[in-house]
Amino acid sequence: MTKEDRDGRVFHSKTKIDSYYLPYINGNNVQRYYLKPSTEYIQYTDGLAEPRRSTNFTEPRILVRQIPNKNEYAIDGAFADTTIINDINSMIVENTKGIDILAILGILNSKPITLWFLMKFDKFQCRLFPQFKVNELAQFPIPELTDDAEKELSTLVSEAMDKRKHGQNISKENERIDELVISAFNLNESEKQSIRDFKF
Repeated sequence: MTKEDRDGRVFHSKTKIDSYYLPYINGNNVQRYYLKPSTEYIQYTDGLAEPRRSTNFTEPRILVRQIPNKNEYAIDGAFADTTIINDINSMIVENTKGIDILAILGILNSKPITLWFLMKFDKFQCRLFPQFKVNELAQFPIPELTDDAEKELSTLVSEAMDKRKHGQNISKENERIDELVISAFNLNESEKQSIRDFKF
């Protein structure tokens, strides 16, 4: 792919021209518990600079937007299980090591993880466009879950996704997900309350 091709977006289309054109999303499509529908297609062939053959874009996966939010829920993670190509502004979580993928999504999108993320990486210190990368995402802690907690997290995330799709409030789901994640990290009562009270 030449610079002119890239700048001219010759591989992009508003319509599905043939079977090589697949739905395409950018970072703005990836929202917390919601994947905004694609309005564009990309010709996904070896003509691209780096077609990511290592990623199976038809398998269930989590997309995480590289730009965090400046609030108590900094991470924008969404679930995808259809054939869709994402740009480099969102990262892919595929291997969840036997843990329910929706439970992992709930952990990533939780308030405890936001607080850890802010303390670990300090992304908002004098940065207009803070970003985090794959190597940083790989450091996110995933607590050991009981079977019951894993199932409940998965159910709550599924409910949150459905509500987000219909523009409904998910504060109840947020609160319960946070409590499950807090409990999984085996924190003391003072630490737990600090997370509950955290505001940005």
